[in-house]
Amino acid sequence: MLKKLLFTAILLTLNIINAQEVPKLRIVGKAEIVAGELISKDIRDANGEQCAGLIIEHNLEGPTYDSYNKIIKINSRPGRDLLYLQQSEQIVMIYQTGYNPLKLILNDLGIKLESGKVWQIQITGDKKLDIIPTIITIEPDDAALTVDGGAQKSGSPIKLSKGKHEIVIYKEGYNEIKETINLTEDNNYFKYTLKQKEAVPVRISSTPDKAVIFIDNIEKGKTDKDFFLFSGKYKIELSLSGYLKINEEFTVKENGDNTFTYTLTKNAAMININVTPPDAGIFINKERQTAAGIKELAPGSYQIEINREGYKGINEIINLKLGDKLNKTYNLTAKTGGLQFTVQPVNAGVKLYKEGKQITEWQGAKQLKELMIGTYEMEITCAGYETQKISLSIEENKAVVKEIELKEGNSSSDMVYVEGGSFEMGSNDNADEKPVHRVTVNSFYIDKYEVTQAEYEKIMGNNPSSFKDPNAPVENVSWNDANEYAKKVGKRLPTEAEWEYAAKGGNKSRGYKYSGSNDLNEVAWYSANSGNKTHAAGLKKPNELGIYDMSGNVWEWCSDWYGENYYSSSPGNNPKGPDRGTYRVLRGGSWNISVNYCRVTFRNWVNPVNRNGGDGFRCAR
Repeated sequence: MLKKLLFTAILLTLNIINAQEVPKLRIVGKAEIVAGELISKDIRDANGEQCAGLIIEHNLEGPTYDSYNKIIKINSRPGRDLLYLQQSEQIVMIYQTGYNPLKLILNDLGIKLESGKVWQIQITGDKKLDIIPTIITIEPDDAALTVDGGAQKSGSPIKLSKGKHEIVIYKEGYNEIKETINLTEDNNYFKYTLKQKEAVPVRISSTPDKAVIFIDNIEKGKTDKDFFLFSGKYKIELSLSGYLKINEEFTVKENGDNTFTYTLTKNAAMININVTPPDAGIFINKERQTAAGIKELAPGSYQIEINREGYKGINEIINLKLGDKLNKTYNLTAKTGGLQFTVQPVNAGVKLYKEGKQITEWQGAKQLKELMIGTYEMEITCAGYETQKISLSIEENKAVVKEIELKEGNSSSDMVYVEGGSFEMGSNDNADEKPVHRVTVNSFYIDKYEVTQAEYEKIMGNNPSSFKDPNAPVENVSWNDANEYAKKVGKRLPTEAEWEYAAKGGNKSRGYKYSGSNDLNEVAWYSANSGNKTHAAGLKKPNELGIYDMSGNVWEWCSDWYGENYYSSSPGNNPKGPDRGTYRVLRGGSWNISVNYCRVTFRNWVNPVNRNGGDGFRCAR
């Protein structure tokens, strides 16, 4: 047992001696960017970014390296290794046989890696260090001297290692000297003479003025103030009763303008109030505020109240301290109830409005669990049934049950009266839409909805549509089919001019790009939102005249023959198209068409005998 303890003690002693004798690697001088040396753009890290570079200069034999993010590549030559690194790299390890490893923390060394740029640092080992006695003399000799960050005395011998060293010489009233020296046996004496500065005019201004000025803790008067200072960095303090002090550093330039302007902040508490919904009432200590935003208040306690009809109010006490800048966001929670809705027929379309604004729409039965309290209007439509409008009231934490049965009628066949007038027909977007020309049309009626499959089958005895839905517009109909249907119901197809006039909103037009809106999603089923099929007529928002789906859902046949250059010779009153032709006009776009083709001025043309999955119609009278 005694032998074992003795052996352990000997091992520990040897380890301590060996640890003490292992020499260390060390940094010589300071890191610096290498001007003129750049990293090739072809050398990239794992993220595909251009590498940064770090040159290690050394007097070692075969050092190895590692880093936190792994070294991308190393180019080596005697005494100099170039490491390719990620620009986010922070730690590099250096290993050399016979030495303790050296850990380089790049930030601590002032190294800020950037893609494409190269830094350089010098490394040496203590056991190979060449010490050279060095003398640095300065005039005036009482100037402060540092070498590699350590204080030294002018004219006194300094023991430095061979290589580069950073020296800084400073004396108030003189220009500072910063320089890197390259120390060798033949270059170990250095002499410097500081150049005395000249005082330059300085102006300190503030808003508001009359603030007391302290420069490096010496009072200089009150703003606005002119005086002379040497170039360099100074600490400034500005103080004024009722305002927060300003403590900053500023730099006086030897040449150029040295005017410094400061804005003082009131010595008060600030609160920035943000509220949702934005029209909610805001009260501070029972006093109503005109709007949300920044409020300047004296330090103390305040009662904040936020309320709005239909929402749960918020009541809070806050404490403000001197200089506080508090941001408060209040989101009111709506008081809600529920709606259980059923309808016959089950595919009827429903639109829900509140205060004249459409909230949502759906088909058939619907359950809404979190509907804000208040009064709502409903519009229920279905092809072959009379439209029904009802009002309902939603109360907090209560569910309203509505069961609606529509009466059979002709709501989807209703026609809209279009008062005659003049308008600018065409556009400059496509060649066959030019020129824009003035057209006058007489008053007429036009279907509120596209002709549905149920209506078509009732009259024609068949349903050629690909997407079977009695309330959706009929498609796969030729011009001849549409024209025959119109004759059988005592109507006709609209002229191209009548169609465009109605699509634009007639004499109520607001100049929209599409029929009823500049946002196509509001008024049309098209390639981006249709799900590759047609939809029941009238589910989207109508145009200014109350007409539905004049953009999107299905193309609509017009009575006109198509003429590419017809607009150039079109009559001004009630134009009906060319006398003859090969193709008939289609307008409005469809479920499988992109936005450009849904414009109210876009013209399409197809052989009148053709039947396509996007072609339908509406009638006029």
